[in-house]
Amino acid sequence: MPYSHTALSACLFSICLGALASHADAQQSQTLPAGFDTVDGNGATSFPQNNANDHTWQWHYDNSNFVASFPILITDISVRAAAPGSTVNAFDFPDWEVTLIEASTDYQVGFHDPTFANNVLNQTVVRPAGTPWSIPAPIVPSTGATATWIPMGLTVPMAYDPSLGNDFIVQIRKCGTKTTWGTSMDGASAGAGLNLGNRYGDTTNCQATMSTFQNNEFVPIVKIDYIPAVGLFPSFTA
Repeated sequence: MPYSHTALSACLFSICLGALASHADAQQSQTLPAGFDTVDGNGATSFPQNNANDHTWQWHYDNSNFVASFPILITDISVRAAAPGSTVNAFDFPDWEVTLIEASTDYQVGFHDPTFANNVLNQTVVRPAGTPWSIPAPIVPSTGATATWIPMGLTVPMAYDPSLGNDFIVQIRKCGTKTTWGTSMDGASAGAGLNLGNRYGDTTNCQATMSTFQNNEFVPIVKIDYIPAVGLFPSFTA
C-alpha cells in the first residue's frame, strides 16, 4: 500500500533515524539560500519573531540552492539573529506551526501563487499547530562571524528529493505572542533572479489563506539539518 507523504516522513523518522543514529557523519547541514553557513546575510527582518502580530509566511527557496542531488530527510530548521553582536531575548510563541513544502510553483514574483495552498505539491507538518516555541533565557552575542543558530525543533521530519527539481517552502504560522526576540532575523537580498529566494505572507492573520505582503528577492536565511536518504524512500503518493 502506498504511503502518504506525511506518513512516510513519520515512518522514516522513527525507523531510519534509529538505523542511522550510530553514524555521526550521516547528519549534514546547509543554509538556504546557499553559502551563508559562516557568512552574515546582507538583510534583516523583524517578521515574524520580533513582531507581536499574528503572522502567516511562505519562505520560498529555489531548488538550485540545494547541495544534495539525492533524497534527504530534513530533521530540523534553524534561524539566527541578523548580526553576531545581537542578543536574542528570552522569547515565547505559544503557537508556532511549521510546514515544509515541496513546491508546485517557482520562487520568483509572478510565479509564486498568492493563494498559499496553490504552491503545494507535497507537504509535511513538522511542528503542529498549538506547539509552543520558546527560549527561557537570552541568547547572548556570538563570538563567531555570525549569530548563533536557533533551532525550531521539528517533531517529525520531511522527506524531500532535491533531484526532482521542485522548489522548497518553509511555511510558518505564528498565532499569539507573549515575548519577542527583541532583534531582527538574518536575511539575504539580491537583484531579481539572483537571490534564489522570496518571502510571501500576511502580517496580521495566522489563519490567512493568501499573501498580502511580498518581497522581491529577500528571504530569511535558514539552516536545514538533514540525513541522506538514498535507498530509503518507498513509493509514495501525495
